[in-house]
Amino acid sequence: MRPAHLNPSSPFGRREPHTITIARGDNIRQFQLRPWSKASLLALGSALLFGYVASTGYLVLRDDLLAAKMARQARIEHAYEDRISSLRRQVDRITSRQMLDQNLVETQMAELMRRQDILATRSEQITPLLREFGVTTGAVPLPQARPDRKASGPSPVHSLLAATEREAPLSLADRADIAFVALQHSLEDMEIRQLQEIGEVVEKTENATAMLKTALDEIGLSHAGRKATTGMGGPFEPAGDEPTDAFGVVIERLDSALAHYSDARRAAVSVPLANPLPGRAISSNFGVRKDPLVGRRAMHSGLDFSAPRGAPILAAADGLVVKAGRHGGYGKMVEIRHADGFVTRYAHMNRINVTKGQSVERGAIVGKVGSTGRSTGPHLHYEVRRQGDALNPMRFLKAGETVKNLL
Repeated sequence: MRPAHLNPSSPFGRREPHTITIARGDNIRQFQLRPWSKASLLALGSALLFGYVASTGYLVLRDDLLAAKMARQARIEHAYEDRISSLRRQVDRITSRQMLDQNLVETQMAELMRRQDILATRSEQITPLLREFGVTTGAVPLPQARPDRKASGPSPVHSLLAATEREAPLSLADRADIAFVALQHSLEDMEIRQLQEIGEVVEKTENATAMLKTALDEIGLSHAGRKATTGMGGPFEPAGDEPTDAFGVVIERLDSALAHYSDARRAAVSVPLANPLPGRAISSNFGVRKDPLVGRRAMHSGLDFSAPRGAPILAAADGLVVKAGRHGGYGKMVEIRHADGFVTRYAHMNRINVTKGQSVERGAIVGKVGSTGRSTGPHLHYEVRRQGDALNPMRFLKAGETVKNLL
């Protein structure tokens, strides 16, 4: 290669083209490298070098940027995952709490329903007893249907919840606890009132039974109202089903009291305790008197009731009509056979309303007042007999007056 010579007249100096000779054996090749080509090659090389350096730097920086971006993305993802995990834990806690609250509410409601069923069962036990024995002593508290809130106003439970929430907001479990406690107290109060009312029923029934037995004792029926017993015995073996709760005990007492009351009442309505002409005056008593027709002393075996002709005559007790028609000096007469050998007679009747063989109940109309037979005017001759013997009807009327509200 031969160096180029500078041109002294050129402001930058004259540059001659460079000649490049390549010899290979006998082959010789020459190339001229002009200055602008050299500058172009130099610029191209510089550009290539710069591009390489820039590309290398870009690739290095890009990896760093991508790594940083990926790390930042990973941090964001981890943060989101942590947040999601935290939210999931909160949701799980809330769900668990709600499930616990729901289970608690369901348990409490089940307890309330159980108590309600107990009260309903008790009511089913009480009502037939009261209906069967005809005891009316007032209302016994029974489970009632839920009242209309619009008509009856807020319930005590809602009032208690409202008063408590004014101090601090309540959760579902707290509201359920308050409502459960309030309803529990309400049921307990109902049970207490129920036991008290049943106790009053028992007391009134026992008092009524005592009054009936006293009335029966006054007419000589001290055994009435008591069931006949036969020989019994054997070793005692507990059945294991005796009531242990207060309600079971009081129900047994009520059942026993009503059974005794029923026996005494049945005995009382089957013996002549009722007044055949209630509200009418007695014109002649039982015993020896001056006969109104002949004026001689004679035995008066009954009571005479003064009453106008046609007044209704009532049966003094349940029984069977054994005579209904004219009977000598009795005139038109009705005779009724009752329990324990008692017989009642209703004489001097104007009209007879029953027939022989007919069953009558206490208070049934058997005829009308008249003056048939040996009589001086309209009145009722009333007799009470037992085993053929005449008894003083006044004893029966006095005994019946004390228990007339029970019969």
